[in-house]
Amino acid sequence: MTRQERDRYYRRKYGMTLKQVVAMFQRQRGRCAICGWKPRPGRRLYVDHDHKTGRVRGGLCYRCNYRLLGRGLENPLHHARAARYLRSTFDGRTL
Repeated sequence: MTRQERDRYYRRKYGMTLKQVVAMFQRQRGRCAICGWKPRPGRRLYVDHDHKTGRVRGGLCYRCNYRLLGRGLENPLHHARAARYLRSTFDGRTL
């Protein structure tokens, strides 16, 4: 996809220019807003947005965007339950 095509895509999908998306990712130091992962060359962050309001929240890696938020249906209660479960089973050892 050319730079011009990406700009049109971001304008249409998120109401942002490519320049604004790049600036958002730079404010995050090129890292996922949730886990902090930095994509290797050739990979990218995804624009995360609220599906109800369309408001852009930040840049996320694939795992956080699709697997964490997407599978959790953007439901904070679902994620709170998952966090509670993980805390209850965590034995304090590091990997």
